[in-house]
Amino acid sequence: MHQHPRVAIVTPGTHPIPDPKSTSVETVVDEITTRLQNDVDCFIFGRKSRKHPTFEEIGQLSYFRFPYKGADSYLEAVIDKLHEVNPDIIQIENRPKYISKVRKAFPNKQIWLFVHSTVFMKRNRISRKNLIESIEAANKVIVNSHFIKEYVITQTNCDQEKVIVNHLGIDVNQFESKWSSSLQKNILSFKQTLGVENKKIILYIGRLKESKGVHHLVNVFPNIIKKEQEAVLFVVGSAFFGINQETKYVKELHKSAEPLGESVRFIPYVPHDEIQKWFQIADIIVVPSKAEPFGLVNIEAMATGATVIATNSGGIPEIIADGKNGLLLNPSTLEEDLTNTLLDLLSKPTRIKKLGKRAIQHVHAHFTWEHSAKRMLKLYETYRS
Repeated sequence: MHQHPRVAIVTPGTHPIPDPKSTSVETVVDEITTRLQNDVDCFIFGRKSRKHPTFEEIGQLSYFRFPYKGADSYLEAVIDKLHEVNPDIIQIENRPKYISKVRKAFPNKQIWLFVHSTVFMKRNRISRKNLIESIEAANKVIVNSHFIKEYVITQTNCDQEKVIVNHLGIDVNQFESKWSSSLQKNILSFKQTLGVENKKIILYIGRLKESKGVHHLVNVFPNIIKKEQEAVLFVVGSAFFGINQETKYVKELHKSAEPLGESVRFIPYVPHDEIQKWFQIADIIVVPSKAEPFGLVNIEAMATGATVIATNSGGIPEIIADGKNGLLLNPSTLEEDLTNTLLDLLSKPTRIKKLGKRAIQHVHAHFTWEHSAKRMLKLYETYRS
């Protein structure tokens, strides 16, 4: 047996890796493998782009990249290379439908599925029958929240033991506390650049699509600025990763916000390696999603000491303890609760600070990439074939 576990990680192929404009799936792979590279031989499969060569070694990590013209041709190229690499474990990221083809090619290998969200398990992406077969064909299913674990078990009736929760983490060096003395100058100058040094800053950061609930925040904002004239809302992000294309939904958001003038500002997509600057200037971050499977944005914001107000849905309650290190709102009365909670908090700056300080402690104790990587290493060492 090899000294280190040999693990091939197959990303969906829709985005290049590593790349700051990729999705949270690639971010997670990037963060965990970077921390595992001295203990695990990692072979990462992803999309070929003009910037990314077909083969590359970064540190101890090996990257193989293929053009993505659709899942079938991408998977064929991946499978060919997998035969060459001959790993102990093949880990497929967030695409249950890839499993059957890979299983056919490798009947006796350990094949794992890492599920990042429920999106690719929904009927519009995979039939119920194929989903059940895919989960059956996988040796292990790694999920990032108990919420997704329940979802997988309910949808496929699979063995509970097969599904393992590994919460995600943050890079504590990137998402530094906004009270850190070394950041004060930068934070002030960024606020001055934006002209908001004396404002109460509320932030939404993420994709601009209906399921993320940004419209609820824009809808309640007129009530907020009636009582809190110093409040300003920044909506940071775009409908698609890395592309500032206006969808019908984005146009409607802009239209709703228009009467509020400078109190609501839209900032185009910000690459992941720069988003901490926004968290660090914010007093409050709002995460009004219908159902966030885990919500990396919550722990990233909490690590900087911003107070998070989020919906009590999906995997969010696994991160935020209501009233202790953030606030949870009922999704069915969201706009009413959001108005009351924002107005209450904005009038209590010491409470904002107290919640933010507790959030930092909580994240550092439970949600760092070092925690996630250690748990993965233990699994790889235990289950390699």
